[in-house]
Amino acid sequence: MSLVNKFLKNIKLGLVSEVQVLLATADYQSKEVALGSQIGHLGIRPEIKIGKHLAVQPTAGLAFSRNTYFEDKTFQVYYNVLKNNKLSPYLAVGLKYDR
Repeated sequence: MSLVNKFLKNIKLGLVSEVQVLLATADYQSKEVALGSQIGHLGIRPEIKIGKHLAVQPTAGLAFSRNTYFEDKTFQVYYNVLKNNKLSPYLAVGLKYDR
């Protein structure tokens, strides 16, 4: 998802977010278990035009991740793993070329 606001001729300011979820089930020691991983980031991304066709897109924000392991399919187990969330700073730089 991206929200962009152009406030100068050569600079756009945007808010970006991305979330990815991976789920898997497996048989482990004669039990069916579920594994889950969620990662994502939320940040501010200005787009600064360098020339007619080139722009730099630095992004700064927060990244989160959560890895979970379920042996039981109850809501109580789900609420017990909510404390496994981890936050960290997120920095990235991208180049955009428009023809």
